[in-house]
Amino acid sequence: MDFARDQFDTTKLRFGKTGGIVALHAYQSFQAGEVTPDEAHAIGVELARRLWGDRFQCVVATHLNTGHVHNHIVINSVSFRDGKKFHMCTQAYRDLREASDQLCREHGLSIVENPKGKAVSQYLYKMEKAGMPTRYNVARQAIDEAIALSVNMDEFKYEMKKRGYLYQFKDMLVKYLGL
Repeated sequence: MDFARDQFDTTKLRFGKTGGIVALHAYQSFQAGEVTPDEAHAIGVELARRLWGDRFQCVVATHLNTGHVHNHIVINSVSFRDGKKFHMCTQAYRDLREASDQLCREHGLSIVENPKGKAVSQYLYKMEKAGMPTRYNVARQAIDEAIALSVNMDEFKYEMKKRGYLYQFKDMLVKYLGL
């Protein structure tokens, strides 16, 4: 791993981009018992090659520490080709999922047909599990308190405003009711 880090750093130094995000992280999971660690690693390496191999250095680590084999892919944030920074945007996540699904199909492996929406990040999950305040549980508590003190929508709006929250109910109702 030290060699990979040194290579990442050399690229950053070459282009004068040593600050900011150091690397990005992607992962690829396989259904339990469906793939050997060697197969999973080969698929992970091919995924990294297809998506980033012509511009970004990557490290693929295959883990067996959970009930299923999975790959972690660490991507240098600076391109060795042109020095441009990598941006992990929504389209990059879509590309990752599509390429991973395609590789799994090519290897006769299962894929998640109807993926759920965005899950809670591990950081937020751990913070909330530990009872630490997050913007979500603080807002949830404020809403619960406002509901408990309100008998109608006007009182609820007043209670939320009193707690420093801005809101826009019209768009939510239009979206919810399909108006």
